[in-house]
Amino acid sequence: MGKQKRDSGRPEFIDFSKRREADTALERMRNVLEIRTLADVEREAMIVAWVNTGHKAETAAQLLGISRATFYRKMQKYGIDRWA
Repeated sequence: MGKQKRDSGRPEFIDFSKRREADTALERMRNVLEIRTLADVEREAMIVAWVNTGHKAETAAQLLGISRATFYRKMQKYGIDRWA
């Protein structure tokens, strides 16, 4: 019998072309010569997750491995508009 695939609850594919801000964040992530703070990287990852999950906080938080409450708290900390 074959091994059963374990579902991590995370999406297997993310379409990074949905929004300009997500595209910009992805381009920055790909540019290894650009030095950014961890806060910048975290903010960009949150934007990409937020946009690509259709603004679903629970799903975006799961994708990032944090709780929904933490996701919302960090959105406020980084000035990410919940309704953008």
